[in-house]
Amino acid sequence: MERRKTSIFGKVVLVLLVLAVFAVFYIPRNYMIEMPGNTEPVKNVIQVEGGHKSESEIRLVAVSSRDADPISLLRSFWDPNIQIANKEDVIPEGWTYDEYNNYLVARMEESQVMAQYVAFDTLNMDVKMKGEGVEVISFMENSPAKDKLKENDLIVGVDGKEITVSQELIDIVSNKTPGEDVEFMVVRDGQNENITVTTMESDETPGKSVVGVYIVTRSLSYEFPKKVTFDMSKYGGPSGGAAMTLEIINQLTDRDIAGGKKIAVTGTVDMDGKVGAIGGVDLKIAAAKRDGMDLFFCPEENKDLALKAGEREGIKVIPVEHISEIMEYLSQN
Repeated sequence: MERRKTSIFGKVVLVLLVLAVFAVFYIPRNYMIEMPGNTEPVKNVIQVEGGHKSESEIRLVAVSSRDADPISLLRSFWDPNIQIANKEDVIPEGWTYDEYNNYLVARMEESQVMAQYVAFDTLNMDVKMKGEGVEVISFMENSPAKDKLKENDLIVGVDGKEITVSQELIDIVSNKTPGEDVEFMVVRDGQNENITVTTMESDETPGKSVVGVYIVTRSLSYEFPKKVTFDMSKYGGPSGGAAMTLEIINQLTDRDIAGGKKIAVTGTVDMDGKVGAIGGVDLKIAAAKRDGMDLFFCPEENKDLALKAGEREGIKVIPVEHISEIMEYLSQN
């Protein structure tokens, strides 16, 4: 009997050791935790030449991410603001974390240019911006373009329309129905090719079409009427585009467009001022509520999840399709 008890005890210890090894090594290596990040008054990180700063606060909102741990994994089962993501679904295959971070920085820098373009254009100031086309950097694991496009391909047209910057490609693809074909005009090794790819549904934004490709604008150049200085080294990705656009407009406008309110804004912005979908909108809403924001503006494409999160957190969420809708709402309320 004593020997049997010892045997059972030994097995229990072995199982616990295996679980401990799994928790210490496997979870952090393979999973990330995503939580509400900080909200940043954009006037603290943007200065427009000749501009002025108002009393109101237009804030961009971030998602915080780090390696997962056993405790956060358990908490994610009952806390909707702690989410676990498989690193393979976040970081492209074959990339290091630093390479992925550099990609996000490049997307942020491009969104800064786009924000300036839209802001100055909205204020009827002269602007010029162009790129050589859209460069393919890498692919998502389940990308339908994986066996058709190649890294370093230069996409110069989509469905017969010439494109010069990445947001133009994103806009055309996202307006398709998932499963619909899209034709890319590609320059590869000096030769022009037409390549057809079938779109798929975005994991982050149901109903939105994507092709699962990581892209950047090649050789982006611009001429703007005023110098805008950014201090955005803490942030990556394009989701702050709408917030930056509004802050630039606000600094160059006589009146305070936010009317003294504290507002949180998230969403990409394209050359036409359209506000585009982003990831982690529910976590960003939780961050906005935590930091005392009066309103939360988000892309219309994120509407369903955003409204549910807004109701749960107790903050008013306003989905929009265009920068002008935010300005109009603020002028009337």
